[in-house]
Amino acid sequence: MVPALLSIPDLDWRNGALFSRAHDDCYTPALATPAGNGYADAFAATRDFRATRRHLTAELGFGTGLAFLSAWADFRANAPADAQLDWVSVESAPLDAATIERALAPSTAPLLAQLLHALPPRIRGIHRRAFDGGRVRLTLLYGDVLELLPVTDFIADAWQLDGFAPDRNPEMWSAEALAQVAAHARVGTTVAGRFAPPDVQERLKSLGFELSAADSAHASSLAPNTHTAHTPLRGMLARLPEKRAFRQLPRWFSMPHPA
Repeated sequence: MVPALLSIPDLDWRNGALFSRAHDDCYTPALATPAGNGYADAFAATRDFRATRRHLTAELGFGTGLAFLSAWADFRANAPADAQLDWVSVESAPLDAATIERALAPSTAPLLAQLLHALPPRIRGIHRRAFDGGRVRLTLLYGDVLELLPVTDFIADAWQLDGFAPDRNPEMWSAEALAQVAAHARVGTTVAGRFAPPDVQERLKSLGFELSAADSAHASSLAPNTHTAHTPLRGMLARLPEKRAFRQLPRWFSMPHPA
């Protein structure tokens, strides 16, 4: 049986920044760093690795992997020696290693080099990789968000929403996709993103999320290398939805439980 290959994304470089032609939006700023990129920093405030033994972050859209690299660096610096970081990301159009390296290098080395070496082929399905002796585990779900999330079994401590604007990539911000976010969350799970238009806020609130006011220092700022104004989104699941999104059985994929 021939593996199902995902399509190659149509890309463009504008003033050193990587853009998706399909979505007419930017992946990351030029020469982004895990510590200095607003997109990665927007999520840093939602996590604290110092007092947790196991943390699972789930993400809509892996992109260049910048958010994962930022969390990995943070985890290395602050987590206890026996802690575990799991990262689950859905990506329908994976970037190749050369593109990611051009978008992020040299500022994210040496973690970037490890990620690039471990990147799976562009084959539809679920790919797992381990780093730092197994303390950091990356699970990449390559394919459609509404095909993969319903058949996966995990509960996230934190969700990071898609990096493309809702009007540029509506599938990742649809009511169905956000329902899957809630289906893989518990009371107390945080949610964060670069964009918080009213319709997205209403969808999340209807699913039980309480949203906090955006930081005034970042609110209504311009998305990196785009003309799109955005207001950062942050929130927490306060109550489980009355009707959770359907999750198919059997669950042929599940995250390992802590020892």
